[in-house]
Amino acid sequence: MYILKEATEHPSKLCLTPKHRERKMSSAQSQVKPCHEEEEEDPCLKALLYSSSQVFPRILHAAVELDLFGIIARAGPGAYMSPPEVAAHLPARTPESAEIIDRVLRCLASHSLLACKSETLDGGRTVERRYAISPAGKYYVRDEDGTSVGSLSLFAFHQATIDVWLQFKEAILGGGGNLFQKGTCHNWSDESCIKLLKNCYKALPANGKVIVMDFIMPDEPEDTMASRYVSLLDNAMLIQPGGKERTEKQFEYLCREAGFTGFKVAARAVSALGVIEFTK
Repeated sequence: MYILKEATEHPSKLCLTPKHRERKMSSAQSQVKPCHEEEEEDPCLKALLYSSSQVFPRILHAAVELDLFGIIARAGPGAYMSPPEVAAHLPARTPESAEIIDRVLRCLASHSLLACKSETLDGGRTVERRYAISPAGKYYVRDEDGTSVGSLSLFAFHQATIDVWLQFKEAILGGGGNLFQKGTCHNWSDESCIKLLKNCYKALPANGKVIVMDFIMPDEPEDTMASRYVSLLDNAMLIQPGGKERTEKQFEYLCREAGFTGFKVAARAVSALGVIEFTK
């Protein structure tokens, strides 16, 4: 672009000596940044990206629900799969499934959750992409207990969690119909939790909720990673006077003692992190 503009405005400069042209090219190259760097720093593009930030979590949520990471991982270590091969493992398909899957996988690859390599076919008319699990993407592959980091995506899109975030503005302004507690109850004894929850009860309108996000201890020891992890947390809380992890029944006890009439474990992530609703 730089050279063409100079040639158009000053035709005589086309007759530069080779050495002069070399110096001019070097000067131009030092002043012009690669296009991809300019795009990454473009404030308008950045604003557009932030305004569209709600899209990627939904793409990731769908990928987790469809187990796309698991499908690719089961092809073997380092294996690449084409979109039609991935689509063949879906529980239901349409003629457009492979194309849609390609677009989803391409987006995941642009966020470094998948690796991608492409091959040009038919004299350049067709590009075939193949995808493999990246180092970050492996954490979205379910383990033997059926859990993965992807559980947090499922957790984030549960209706109870969405309801809390929809009231974020009201929380900033000091209002809102529901109250949210994250990792609070395990710091305190039953007596302290009940006292806190009673104050929440008084502050809530009719049918208001306290939404508690906390780890839930299994009723009995289990040979699972989730059970082992919560048990470790429970012992770690021994350094906090009165602190402990609780079972679902123990959370329900806190709920009833504080005066709430409704109790429900609305969602779980990684098998152990629960969203619990106390309804007035």
